[in-house]
Amino acid sequence: MRSAICSANNPLLFPYPSQTGLLLACLLLLISGQAVGGLLAPVYPGAVHAPEYDSGKFEVWLSPDPPEKVSAWYRKALGREPEHPIGKHDWFPVLTAKEVWRIFKEAGRNPHWAFDEETVGVDVRYHPLAAHVDDVEYTRAQMGTCTSDHFMILRDLIARGMGSEADFNRLCEKYGWIEHAFYRLHDPDGLRQPMDKYLLAEDKKRLTRVARASAADAEALGRRVQELVMQGRFKEAGKLMESLQGAHGASAELPNDAWEQWVQHLEKVAHAAYRTWIRIHKHPLEWSPER
Repeated sequence: MRSAICSANNPLLFPYPSQTGLLLACLLLLISGQAVGGLLAPVYPGAVHAPEYDSGKFEVWLSPDPPEKVSAWYRKALGREPEHPIGKHDWFPVLTAKEVWRIFKEAGRNPHWAFDEETVGVDVRYHPLAAHVDDVEYTRAQMGTCTSDHFMILRDLIARGMGSEADFNRLCEKYGWIEHAFYRLHDPDGLRQPMDKYLLAEDKKRLTRVARASAADAEALGRRVQELVMQGRFKEAGKLMESLQGAHGASAELPNDAWEQWVQHLEKVAHAAYRTWIRIHKHPLEWSPER
C-alpha cells in the first residue's frame, strides 16, 4: 500500500505539488527507516507499540523517554514546530482536513471520515490527563505528589514504625513520576486494566498474606485460651493471652521486610511505566472502521 500511495504515477499526490503536507507524508513513508506500515510519520526510536489503544485511524506508541525529548526528535524528523494546545501535548499536523478530503475524493472513496478531523499527524502527549483537562500542570499540582495507593502503603508502614519520613521522601523523589505515567493494558481474564493497577493489586495481596495468616493464627489462639480457661488451666491461658496480644500487634500484621518489598513494587511499576504517549495517524487511504 505504501509504494502504491507514493508512486510517481499516483494522481492523488502529485497533481498538487504545492501541497507540502501531502509530499511530506509521502516522503516520510518512503525514506524513513522508522516508518511503520502506512503511518504518516516515523515512529520514535525505541517506542513500544500499544495496539490495545489503536483505532482505525491511528496507532499508539509509548516511550520511556520524557516528552520534551520525544517532541524535539519530531521537530527534527518533521522539520516543523508543533502546535501547543495549552501545553497539554505537542501536536504536529501533517495533513489538513482539506488535504484528507482531497485524497478520499481523488481515490473515489466516501470522504465522510475527513469531516471529523481538522488535521491529521502526530500527537506527543505529556500526561495521562492531557486529553481531558485543560490545564494539566494545575491539575497535577492540585493532586499533589506521591499521594496514590503506590505511596500510601509506605505511609502506613511509617505509622507502624517500619519506615522513616526521610526514606519516603527519597522514594517519592525517585518514583513520584509513575503516578503520571502511561501504561500498557494488562489483560488477565479480560479485565484490561493498566499494568500499574494490576501490579498494585498483586503486590498488596502478597504483602498482606502474612497479615491474613496472623489473623487466622490469632483466632485459633483465642479458641485455645477459652478451652484452657474452661479447664481451669489459668496459668497456661495467661501465657497464650500474651501471645494473642502480640499476634494482634502492628509488628505481627506485616512481614519485617514489608518496606523492602514495597520498594521492589515501586521498581516494578517504574519498569512498566512510559513517560510519553505518541499517537500517529495512518495515511487516510489505510483508515479502517473504528474498532
